[in-house]
Amino acid sequence: MGLYDQKNGPLKLRPDKKFIIIGVAAFVIVIILAILIFSVNWSGIFSGSNLSIKFSKNPYVLSKDTDLKILVTVKNDSEVDAIDSKITIIPVEEVFFITCSASAIENNSVVIPIMSIDSSRTVNCDVKVSPTINKAEILTGTYNFDITYILNGTRFEKRATLTVK
Repeated sequence: MGLYDQKNGPLKLRPDKKFIIIGVAAFVIVIILAILIFSVNWSGIFSGSNLSIKFSKNPYVLSKDTDLKILVTVKNDSEVDAIDSKITIIPVEEVFFITCSASAIENNSVVIPIMSIDSSRTVNCDVKVSPTINKAEILTGTYNFDITYILNGTRFEKRATLTVK
């Protein structure tokens, strides 16, 4: 009278006990799915990036173009107003250097004193060829810039690529 009856041949499941096994298996699958759904942080998956970067001229032609700006747009997508959010732009190679006119601290960093929820700011910074390098020495190709955005103690990073021709 157990779950399995011994008949002639291998063990077979009795038909009246089959529904119990199917019910227990379905319950276990539902529990596992619920654990997986609630353990994933879905906020970062469905929301867009709070940091976007573009250059005023990309590709940048050294022989023709004279000024180049990097435009960094940040968004406060947190649940509280942001105080003293910091944006830092660092060229990976020392071919270029950054100067931000809105900077009160370093040339390549800007502090936004206050930013309300769901608001955004755009920071314009000049990208200049390093004074220690002759323009003729700069090779065509891609040059990277690392942008760091600190929002309410959380650090966001993104890399922007400038094409030089």
